[in-house]
Amino acid sequence: LIDAIETLAERFRVDIDWGVEDPTDAAALAGASTGALIEAAYDQLRVAGYTLWTWDTGDDTVAGVLAPRDDDEAMRVLGNALGLDLRPGAG
Repeated sequence: LIDAIETLAERFRVDIDWGVEDPTDAAALAGASTGALIEAAYDQLRVAGYTLWTWDTGDDTVAGVLAPRDDDEAMRVLGNALGLDLRPGAG
């Protein structure tokens, strides 16, 4: 999850602070839930002017995309048109 979000964030030149010294250390992240990591990324991306959008894939995976914060309403319309339950990454 962290690798995927960081890859997306790098495209917009945004660094995410995951709250641990080494975000590749599984032991350091053992207590972190997927939801908490997504919310941390969402909050920092919003400050930088972007929104992390996620949707339910129907299994244990999470799918998502980044878009400029100014496109929030358009992303809702697009998600609806595609039949995706597209949600901002927080909550």
